[in-house]
Amino acid sequence: MVPEWTQTGMTGTTRVIGVLDVCSTQVDAFSADDQTLLEALAAQIAVAVENARLFERLGEERATLEAIINGTGDAIIVTDPTDRILFFNLAARRVFLGAGR
Repeated sequence: MVPEWTQTGMTGTTRVIGVLDVCSTQVDAFSADDQTLLEALAAQIAVAVENARLFERLGEERATLEAIINGTGDAIIVTDPTDRILFFNLAARRVFLGAGR
């Protein structure tokens, strides 16, 4: 017996990032409703995959930025729009807290 299968692309915001494949040994196993559900699942999985990739990229970018900020001898303080300090480098610590701290 030849298995029945259906598939749909997992489309991200700019490209197809994968394919969701479902197989069954039953003939005519998948209805139009099953295909609709598969497409909805594929869309949700694509969003989750893209979010995971973006989160990983964000971590890499943050590490690069911190390395640049910490590598300079200039005092750098990063604040949010309400002037709450989010980050400061070693040079800023030395300027504002003293060299021994």
